Order: sequence, then C-alpha cells, then structure tokens
Amino acid sequence: MFRSMFAAVSGLRNHQTFLDVIGNNIANVNTVGFKAGRILFSDVMSQTTRAASGPQQGQGGINPIQIGLGMQVAGVDTIQTPGYSQATGKITDLAIQGDGYFVYNDGSRDYYSRDGALDLSVDGTIVNQSTGLVLRGWVPGADGLIDTSQPLSAITVPLGETLSGQPSASISIAGNLDASMNGYGQVTQSNATGGKGIVSGFYSGPSTLKYVVKVATVDATTGEVTGIQVSTDNGLTFGATIATSGGTPVDIGNGLSFAIDTNAANAVGNTFSFTATPPTIESSASIYDSLGMKHDVKITFRKTAENTWTWLPSTSEAGVTITPATPSSISFSSTGEYLGQQPAGTIQLALSNGATSPATLALDLSKLTQLAGTGETQAKADGAPAGSLVSFSIDQDGRVKAVYTNGLNKLLGQIALAKFANPSGLLKSGENLLEASANSGDAAIGAPETGSRGSLASGYLEMSNVDLAQQFTNMILASRGFQANSRMITTVEEMLQDLVNMKR
Repeated sequence: MFRSMFAAVSGLRNHQTFLDVIGNNIANVNTVGFKAGRILFSDVMSQTTRAASGPQQGQGGINPIQIGLGMQVAGVDTIQTPGYSQATGKITDLAIQGDGYFVYNDGSRDYYSRDGALDLSVDGTIVNQSTGLVLRGWVPGADGLIDTSQPLSAITVPLGETLSGQPSASISIAGNLDASMNGYGQVTQSNATGGKGIVSGFYSGPSTLKYVVKVATVDATTGEVTGIQVSTDNGLTFGATIATSGGTPVDIGNGLSFAIDTNAANAVGNTFSFTATPPTIESSASIYDSLGMKHDVKITFRKTAENTWTWLPSTSEAGVTITPATPSSISFSSTGEYLGQQPAGTIQLALSNGATSPATLALDLSKLTQLAGTGETQAKADGAPAGSLVSFSIDQDGRVKAVYTNGLNKLLGQIALAKFANPSGLLKSGENLLEASANSGDAAIGAPETGSRGSLASGYLEMSNVDLAQQFTNMILASRGFQANSRMITTVEEMLQDLVNMKR
C-alpha cells in the first residue's frame, strides 16, 4: 500500500516540475530570442514479484508481474523553432533568419544568444544593450578585406570619423551621339529673292562663324554663276574668286562645300549668309583631386565625318591646364557601335592648389552609341570629397558599413554567427545567454549565409517562440495530473485509517 503512496508522491513532485517549466515559458512569452522548454517523463524502477517463464510442456508462457514505483523527469529539452520577427526600425536590432547564434564576450569567455538587441557603447563598440557584452566578429585587414580565418574581435563604429577624399581616376560617358548631325542644307539669298545655295560637309573651324558667299561672276548667256567669293564675319577671305559652274560644290574652307542652284536667277553682288556651327555634343563631369577639391571638366564631341567624331576636354577653371589640347578621334560601326580604343585616352589636369599634379583620368567611352535620334550624353566620374560619418548599415551577410556625407561607404567589420551540432545541449546562463556543454558540441564560427547559417535582418528582433495555446493546454494537463496523484494519496490514507480501525 505504501508503494502506491510513494508513486503518487513522485507524481506530485514531478507534475510540480511540469508546472515550473510551463510557468517559465509563460513568464518569458515576450523575452527576445527565448526558446520554450518542454518536459518529458519516464517511469522509474519496477518491482518484479514474479519473473516471466517461456512456453513448456504444452503450456503457454507466463508474463512477468511488475509493480511500478512511480515516475520521474526524463528531461527538459528546448524547442528550437524560430520565433516571429518584430519590426523595431532600429539599425542595431538584429534578427537571425535561420540557424545560428550571436557570439558575445565578457573579456574572458564567449557566450551565445539569439538576442540581437544591440547598441553602441560610448567608444562605438557594438554591444548587447542589456548585458554590455561585446558582439564578436571580424574587422578588415590592411587590404580592407575580411578574413574569416582570423580570430574574432569587437566591431567598432568610429563615431565622428572624417574620411579623406578619394581622388578621381576615371570618367565614364554614356549616351548617344546623333548620327543625323551632318551638312547644313539650303540657304537663300540675303539680298535678293529666288536664289538658293546648298551647304554640305562638317564644319571643322574652331568656333561658330557667319559665312557670306557673294556672287562674283555670272554667265551672261546661261545666267549661271561662274564665280563666288567667300568671307566670314571676322574679315577672313577664303581665296579670291572661285570659278564654278553647273552647281558643282566648291570648297569654302573649314570642311564645308557650297553650291548654287543653277535654276535660280542670280546677279553679281547677291549674297548668301549662313552661320556655320560645329556639330557638337557636350558632357560635363565633376572630378576630385587628392585633396578632395572639385574640378569641372567638359568633354566636347564633334562630328568630323560619317561615323567619325573627335573628343576634346576643356575647363574654365583658372590656374588649371588640361590635356590633351588637340582633338582625339573615335569611330563607330555602320550599326552605331563604338569602335574606338578602350579607354579612349587619358585626361590630365595640371593643378596648382597643392594636390597631386597632374591628376590623371582614364576616359571610358564604351557605353556610347551613334544612332539617329536625340544626341544626349551623361558623364560620371569616380572619386569623392572628404566626408564625415553620418550613419552605418548592417547587411544580410553581417557586413557592417559606415556611411559618410560624401556618399562613400567603408567596411567596418562582419558579424560572426556560431552553429552547434546539438543546440538543445547548450547550457542556459541567464540574461538570454547560452554556453557550450559537453553535449552541444563546439561552436562552429562562420559568417552569416555560409555553412547553412542564417541571414541577418537589421531593424528586427526575434521574439519568443512560446505558444500560449499549447502552454495553457499543458497547464490543464499538469493540474489534472497533480490532482489525480493527490487523490491517490488521500485514498491510501483513508485505506490505512480503515486498517487501523479494524484493531478497534
């Protein structure tokens, strides 16, 4: 009879432990990164009052008679399912999407946790804001690259740091040069009616000029122009009288030809006036020298023949000399593809402001086309002025990058994640911290998104995975189990009382 009482006592004691586990789960329903516990029971030793016997002499076997002596807690394991991610909007809040644990250090040993509520300490070190433990990862080497084979260290955000300017090394120009930019078409007489002239070719002069073509001689019989005289608005005259007949074009200088419509009535002294402008397209870019100072550079493209253009750099900045000083030629295929060398050439700026001189830039024209349509190009140079740190970001792969006012980013480090062969074997140390145990295996340290480790989500926290519906159900089970075992003790007590009363 006492066996049943002691068995019921073990039931009372262990169902109380069941309630302890449930109570801890419910208490941590809003704890960041908490993983719910689950209790498992098993029976204890059974007293054998009769052993089993096998079949013999035509009789069947006999099962053993065993009376159990109660139950015990077989284990309390941890449910490793992920909790839901709660958006916080704070850059330093991190949630692990998948397997892995953050690595924290107190100066002497490492701890592990799913709690990613991080912040910056006064020296810029990334720490867990509730414990002050330092988050571990890797920092870049002298080459600016991360080597995950190196020992872990703290990651620091250099608050208030100023980043020196990055000198420009190249200019890239993309866009289209209008293939239809060519001859000048027809012009009419400026002091008579009916006369027409045709201008063709590509103006190669140094600037825009106003041309005046004057009829010098006319055939008295046919009325055709037999000679013209050409001058410009700067007083230059291209040769003396130039003989012509039948509308044949004649060279009037700077790459242009001129012809007169023979069907028009012309008279000596009639003039044709037109403005010759180079068929050009311009692009402008801002480049930075070694001191972070900005300089504006203009690239002018001029069409010199079918599928052929030249480029020439220039600047209006005083005290700056730019080369090359003469145009360089580039060409395009019959389908508008760029055929020139790559890079197209080198631009140099001779500076007098104390910066490295000359500043040398490679010109990339590989993204240019020459097609009929709008002629428009856009130039972009690398480099940046000096800037100060204004913010930082944390990527999915754990890379921490500083963001500066000049638009540049700088890699500060990469957060490490630990992975275990048996995460349920980790020891809970309080404050959301875990330690390796003999049955968890050693920590396998690596970068996020490698070796089946999860990725990081900045601005989120992983919350508890406690399922309240399951915990309330378990609470009922624990309560019923406790009540049933207490009823057993009461029943045994009543039977013992009846036994004692038999003596009376």
